[in-house]
Amino acid sequence: MVRAHTALFTYSVEVSSSFKLDMEAGPAMTMKNPYQDETRYGYNAAINLSEKLKSNLFTLYYRGRAGDSTGLGYVTDRHEAGVGFSRTIGRSISVNADISAFRQRNGGMAEFDYEGLSATAEITRMLGKHWMIGLGGSYQDYRGDMSTFRGLDRKRAYISISFLLPEFWRAVR
Repeated sequence: MVRAHTALFTYSVEVSSSFKLDMEAGPAMTMKNPYQDETRYGYNAAINLSEKLKSNLFTLYYRGRAGDSTGLGYVTDRHEAGVGFSRTIGRSISVNADISAFRQRNGGMAEFDYEGLSATAEITRMLGKHWMIGLGGSYQDYRGDMSTFRGLDRKRAYISISFLLPEFWRAVR
């Protein structure tokens, strides 16, 4: 059994009408086995810089998480850095792209450590007031000194249909 505890402190500021800075940081404590006192300490941190130029949004980000638990019962430390781009075309079409590099280390199981590159692209279109359809694809390439994931890459294409009703969440609060 893995128990993870985190506390996050968030700071967000609009430096100008087109530039925004979001930061998040805090300690993390993970108890891998509470009966044998296997406790790990770490940190969680994220920074996101975004610049809006006309109908374009550029984003630069870093995320670091310590002490996450995985479905295999291991404790992981994950770091990711990337850049994103979004462009609105007209009133109903949006194009999004993201490229990132990531590294994950699993405590005690080196064969599940991995690092790699990820790229995603998507185009979405609003269908009326509440519906949106999206078409996209993603690619992940795993690299590094891991025996389990060496040479593994994932390619995916997808279609999504979304129902958007933000008024619902305002009424619930």
